[in-house]
Amino acid sequence: MAKKSPQPKATSSEVLECVQQNCPSCGKPMWNEYNNLRRVRTLKGVVQLLLKIRRRLKSGFYTDGVMSNK
Repeated sequence: MAKKSPQPKATSSEVLECVQQNCPSCGKPMWNEYNNLRRVRTLKGVVQLLLKIRRRLKSGFYTDGVMSNK
């Protein structure tokens, strides 16, 4: 079923940073690849969440002990 009314404006906002800022395999800092914006309805109002997604983009990094060449 289609929405008939637009989503209400956020009453507050939060920025959620990654707890792990460094790559677990090599220890180098991970780049902020992109941000993900979400709105959550709670009993106190609408909260806007900005999720900061970090990834290691270099080729030849380890994932779960397996070498990757992506």
